[in-house]
Amino acid sequence: MFSSLRWRMRSLLTASVAAGLLAMSAVGTVSAAPMKASDHTARTWYVQTGAQSPNMLIQGMVFLPGTITIDVGDTIVWQAHSAEPHTVTFNAAPNAQFNPFAPAVGNGAMFDGTGYVSSGAMANVSSETAGFPVEREFSLTFTKAGTFQYVCLVHPGMGGAVVVQPAGTPYPESQRQYEQQGRHQTSRIIAAGYQLKAQDQRASNNHYVIAGDTNMEVGADVMAYMRHTVVIHVGESVSFVNKSAEPHTITFGDEIGDPTNPWCADDCSASTLPSHGPIFGGNYSATLSGTDAVFNSGWVFTGVQVTVTFTHPGVYEYHCALHDYMGMVGKVIVEP
Repeated sequence: MFSSLRWRMRSLLTASVAAGLLAMSAVGTVSAAPMKASDHTARTWYVQTGAQSPNMLIQGMVFLPGTITIDVGDTIVWQAHSAEPHTVTFNAAPNAQFNPFAPAVGNGAMFDGTGYVSSGAMANVSSETAGFPVEREFSLTFTKAGTFQYVCLVHPGMGGAVVVQPAGTPYPESQRQYEQQGRHQTSRIIAAGYQLKAQDQRASNNHYVIAGDTNMEVGADVMAYMRHTVVIHVGESVSFVNKSAEPHTITFGDEIGDPTNPWCADDCSASTLPSHGPIFGGNYSATLSGTDAVFNSGWVFTGVQVTVTFTHPGVYEYHCALHDYMGMVGKVIVEP
């Protein structure tokens, strides 16, 4: 069931980013300028896209290495290392947004630093699991010296740089050194994520659950409800608050509402959309009157709190419609 739910939730992005994609397509095309002849023996380098703990609980919003130095004529292959999707995008238009269904542009191309190129969504899970097409690798061959910045369209603030030296210039670091640094940084990210999770578990209780959190300093994101199971009594409430840079959902049962509107928690007609609801970015509440009741918070952004009141006893299971395949699920036990 959750696979189809994820597809519906992620498909919400398609309509909202059409204008951004048109703007990006206007940036330019990939340059086909030929490389100059050189005695330089071209090398292939590898950059890690994303990072994660073995159980996917901790996600790293990083490229490793963040800056790589190569020579003209060399190729970089970006490889997906996380279930959370990322993009490798050069020359994105201002305010460009992520479209999970946008195909890769320029994969395997010669690149002189001009024109728009992008990997599309990259993840190390299947497209069926992610709910949209994903790529495992993306490569470019660099034909001009300079420093070229790139970004992840999914996660604002996540980016990297490629420093391209003239052909034949000695490299400051080897692939092995970059990989050693990457392993060290991945360990730091995972450790910081678990430390953050432990901190949030202490802050959570039966009536207050932190729904995801981010350590911005190292780029660690915790994909979890910090108190997996809570026990309350009939008539009591549980408040969920998102402290993460990622959006999450609080979803009991199937997603409902307008699949083109990520802020829609109900049927989304003009008469029923709550004025205090997520479309305005404020806190809001709901009541569940039985274990077969359904509620979808819509996308809950940073700092937003959702309070759910339970009027009947039973076991209520819920999940994040965006990240349940990473284990972001929870349970509310309501006693008489």
